[in-house]
Amino acid sequence: MNHWVIRLLISTLLSGGVAHAETAVSVALENWYSLNQKCRGGADDSALTVAACEERNGESSVLKALGCAYQPGDKWICPGRTPTCLYSTREDKTICK
Repeated sequence: MNHWVIRLLISTLLSGGVAHAETAVSVALENWYSLNQKCRGGADDSALTVAACEERNGESSVLKALGCAYQPGDKWICPGRTPTCLYSTREDKTICK
């Protein structure tokens, strides 16, 4: 786990607010999906594509540390989110349950 992830978790815990933790999850999800599109949409040998994939993997670590679980089809399920919303880049839509 890199230092950015640790700082984010400490900040979330120190704030003591569930709303702050939910905001951290929302930001991490937004970052992950943006980076995932760049990772999958770029040329395989492009330095920008490689960098986007590495950054996306870092965001995956953040999401996992926040209690989220990756699901096949580029979906994440995160605890405490009401409703539980899944975004699929393959389907290009958000599904809330």
